[in-house]
Amino acid sequence: MKKLLIASLLLGSCSIACADGDFFATAKPSVFSYNYVEGGFTTTENRGNGFNLKASHDVADNWAVSGGVVYSSENDVKYSDWRIGTEYHQQIVPKDVPGLDLVVRAQIQTLYTALNNRSDTDIGVRLGGGVRYQVAPQAEVYGNADLQTAGDTNIGISGGARYTFVDGLMAFGEVEFADGNAFSLGLRYQF
Repeated sequence: MKKLLIASLLLGSCSIACADGDFFATAKPSVFSYNYVEGGFTTTENRGNGFNLKASHDVADNWAVSGGVVYSSENDVKYSDWRIGTEYHQQIVPKDVPGLDLVVRAQIQTLYTALNNRSDTDIGVRLGGGVRYQVAPQAEVYGNADLQTAGDTNIGISGGARYTFVDGLMAFGEVEFADGNAFSLGLRYQF
């Protein structure tokens, strides 16, 4: 309970600090959509194979509520990783690079592990940031760095690419290097 309270206070204070900063007061609209749902296949180094689902929705200029779940299993062990929080996104200043966004996020995270009749749950906070870069009208690449306190506290980096093949529908691939490297492939629908 203490960990959840600390994570909630940290999430709230990060959101308030970002909203009050001068850097964020001059926000420009992004060329990217932060209103989406996505899902796909995930394979992890030490947690087997499964699926991932994510969603995000802008609730104010440059502010989005985001969340997701990753579910995987290996042999008789089942894993799930639930996240919900907020993110701030802003187009970075250079005028000659219109498709370059800075993204900062804070989420509450719950890790759940089950084996037969035994289970373990840990709640923590996940703080991170990254960039999105539009390399062509239909393609983007991105990179992130995250600190998570649920489970073993660790820092991970991830990167990937998305390609729009039909208006509003994208294919993506992502690789994550953390405590249990992961690879994901899937589809994103933007609205």
